[in-house]
Amino acid sequence: MMAEKHEEHKTLVKENIIWQLLLIILPWLVFYAVDNYYPYLLRSLFGPVRVPTFVALAPFEILLVVGIIIAWKRNLPLWSYAWIGTLYFFGYREVFNIVSRFAYGTMPENLALVIQGVFYGLINPLALAFLLALITRRDWLLACLTAYPFTSIIMAWYTLDKTPFSVLFVSLVLYGFFALLFLTLQSRTLKFASLLAGTLIVGGGFFLWKESQSFLFIVGRNVLILVFPLILHKMPLYRKVFSTDQLASADFTRRNSMKRKTWIWRIVGGGAMVLLAAVIGIVVYARREPSWNPAYFTPELRTKYATVEECYQHTVAAMQATDPTLYREILGYDQIEIRKFPLYQGPVPSIEELIVDDDQAFIWTSNRWEMNFCWMNGRWVFQPETLAFALQGFKGPAR
Repeated sequence: MMAEKHEEHKTLVKENIIWQLLLIILPWLVFYAVDNYYPYLLRSLFGPVRVPTFVALAPFEILLVVGIIIAWKRNLPLWSYAWIGTLYFFGYREVFNIVSRFAYGTMPENLALVIQGVFYGLINPLALAFLLALITRRDWLLACLTAYPFTSIIMAWYTLDKTPFSVLFVSLVLYGFFALLFLTLQSRTLKFASLLAGTLIVGGGFFLWKESQSFLFIVGRNVLILVFPLILHKMPLYRKVFSTDQLASADFTRRNSMKRKTWIWRIVGGGAMVLLAAVIGIVVYARREPSWNPAYFTPELRTKYATVEECYQHTVAAMQATDPTLYREILGYDQIEIRKFPLYQGPVPSIEELIVDDDQAFIWTSNRWEMNFCWMNGRWVFQPETLAFALQGFKGPAR
C-alpha cells in the first residue's frame, strides 16, 4: 500500500508550473479566437456556405488532438489531462447534435425524444465514466483533472454568443486560478479541494449570474462527475477488474497489457466499421428533399416572402411565437412534430451582412446568427441548421 501511494504521488510531481498552467489555459484562448475569427475566414474563402460545427472549430479540434498525441509520447504530463477532458466534451457534443438533428428530422417526436434521452442520459455518462475509469488506473486525481474542464469552464464558454466577454474573462481567470492551486499545492486532499472549488465557483457562479435555479441541477451533476473517480478508485470490484495493485508482478502486468491492447484494438476496429455503416446510412437518408406543402406557396405567401429581408423578419417573429404555425410557414413544409422549435425573446437583430447568390441567401446578424434562405417555388424559405442542410443544402430552382 505504501508503494502504491508513493507511485501515485510521483505522477503529480510539479513540472514547470507556469508552463503547465499556460498549457491548461491555452485551449480556451484558441477556442475564443477560432469562434470569433475563423467563420469570417471561411466566408471570405468559400462564400456564404454553412459548414458543420466540427468544421467551423477545426483548428481548435486539431490543436487538441495533436497536443494529446504529443503528450502521449511524453508520458502524458499534467496539462494533457485537461485537454483530454476538453476534447471529450466537444467530441460528444458533435455526435449528440448529429444524432438529435437526425432523430427529430426523420422520426416521430416520441421516438426522437427517446433516442435523445438515451444518448444524453445513458451513452454519455457511460462513455465519460469509462474514460475516467481508464485514467483512474494511473491515479484517480488525474481523472479528476480530466473532468475539471467539463465540470467548470465549459458551460460558460460553449455558448460564446450568449455570454458577455466580462463573464468569459472572469471564468477563465478563476479556472486558471484553481488549476494553479492544483499544480502548486503539495497535499493531494487540497489538490482535489481546489478542483472542487473551481467546479462550484466557476460553474455555479455562471449559473447564478443567469439567475436560473434549474441550472443548480447541472452544478450538482458536475460535482458528482468530479467526485466519481475518487469513489470509483475506492471500490474493491474496480480495483480487481482493472488490476490497480502496484505490487503485482511485472510478468502479470505485461500479460494483462498485451491482452488489453488486443481487446482495445478489436473494439476500435469493430466500432469503426459500425460507425462507418451508420454514417453512410445517415448520409443517404438525410439527403432527401423536404415534402413541400403547396399551401405555403400561394400567391399571398409568395408576396409576403418576396425578399430575403422580409423572410428574415418573419423568421424572427416565428422564433418569438409560441405557436409553431408561423414556423412551418417560413419553412415551406410540415414536420410530423415540431418540438422545441427555436424560441427567441428580444429585439430583431440587425442585418450586418447579406449575400444573395442565385437561389441561395446568407445573413449574418448583429448578435452573431448565421441564417440561410433559399428561393423555392416563387418565394424565399428559411433553411434551419439540419443534418440534411449540412450534407447537401437546398436544391431550389434558380430565381
